[in-house]
Amino acid sequence: MALSGGRGKKNGSAKPAVSMAALRAELRVAKKKIRELEKELGRSERIRLDKTELVLLDNIARCDIDNAFPVDFAAGLNLAKPRLDYHLQRLVDAAYIKLLFRDSALGDNFAVTQKGRKALVKKHLL
Repeated sequence: MALSGGRGKKNGSAKPAVSMAALRAELRVAKKKIRELEKELGRSERIRLDKTELVLLDNIARCDIDNAFPVDFAAGLNLAKPRLDYHLQRLVDAAYIKLLFRDSALGDNFAVTQKGRKALVKKHLL
């Protein structure tokens, strides 16, 4: 039985050749997915919700997409804009709410996530 010297077919079967460019492209996609998952994991830190955040979360949960803007759901809370932004950012960072889109006139539009709904059910608010 003679062995061929070099790369080639072995016993009449050839393995499909995968180009380096295709492997690099797959690696790029995989690394991007890993970064997204790490960001999501880091973002969903555990926080203890205070009374203001629970009220905000409940108000957002009761809104539909047309009135899920801070001007609508935070009207009765009497919070200064920086304080409201602070609480909303904490809720976003902990993955209790998510930003759906930004409106140039009304601002950010939010929605409650499954994690946020679970927290409300646990507190018997929803």
